[in-house]
Amino acid sequence: MRYHAAWACLAWLLLGLVQVAHSAKVDNVLSHARERIWLWEMYNIFCDIEGADNQKMILAQNKKAKWDAKKHLSFENTVDGRLTYAEFQADLEKKLTPIGLDKTLVAPGGDGFKEPTVAEAVDKLKNKGWAMPMDVSQVTSGASNDYNELIGRVNKKFQDYYNTLGNDDKWKRKLIETNQRTTKLSEDIVSLRQQEADEWVLKQMTRDVDPENTPENKKAYGLGLSRSDLVIDNPKSPVDGATSWERVNFGESFMGMSEAQSKAFEEKLAKAGIKDGVTGLVKWADNLGNQNFANFGPGYSDQNESHFKVHEVWKSTYNSAVKRLGGLSASCSR
Repeated sequence: MRYHAAWACLAWLLLGLVQVAHSAKVDNVLSHARERIWLWEMYNIFCDIEGADNQKMILAQNKKAKWDAKKHLSFENTVDGRLTYAEFQADLEKKLTPIGLDKTLVAPGGDGFKEPTVAEAVDKLKNKGWAMPMDVSQVTSGASNDYNELIGRVNKKFQDYYNTLGNDDKWKRKLIETNQRTTKLSEDIVSLRQQEADEWVLKQMTRDVDPENTPENKKAYGLGLSRSDLVIDNPKSPVDGATSWERVNFGESFMGMSEAQSKAFEEKLAKAGIKDGVTGLVKWADNLGNQNFANFGPGYSDQNESHFKVHEVWKSTYNSAVKRLGGLSASCSR
């Protein structure tokens, strides 16, 4: 009876709190593409407010640079050198050249009639192979290689303008519309990043336990479980263009176990380094990469920690965007 009582106490934690999932690899690409579009939105508003030749946050102009890839100057806009969307995306890839520019790349809503959609613009970047992790030093002109610092700094700058110019008739509407678009972008990025984190959780739950005395740099942090140990759902991702994804249903997986099954399962978890049984498993899995929870299980890899920090910066970015929205909808046309 004590096992049934202990597991019953976990019900609050298992009903919807932890949704461990396995997302298709393509969904990771969809996140990277949206992150590039989010940066474009911020570049655009900073250029509006400061002038393209004065803004220093994203692809700051350097007319004296030896190489075109370091100048961040438009070949089409000779007035102030402001990059077009197609040029901006090419510049992120260090492929901004006078010839061969892909003018079929159009920003979401660039035609003024809500086309292309974000999903369509994402597909264009994905099909060109321009939806991979970006070179942060290219974006910052060598000032920083820290992706999380870049996103946080850009979001803070936008917040500062929202605070100082949000009631200015000249900028109010433009700031609100930019925020509406980037709220939806950051919401989708958070969802896709969560699916990426969930993918790693499922992989590590079903990966072999590291042998004793495995060097830290060789550890895979597996739990040695099998898919047959788990009840796995297969919902459709809420993000436009994303795939369905597998999600471990912790409640259904464990709450129905008999006393003997519960005991055997917790012994299996203990051998994998999970402390405090299923409670520890839930805390370890739901916080993959957060070192504050590493001791509930076998620990986390450097990659786990890196992914966790990126996810956190985007959650913070999304939350600040929602606060700026107030009662407004995140959907908006240009």
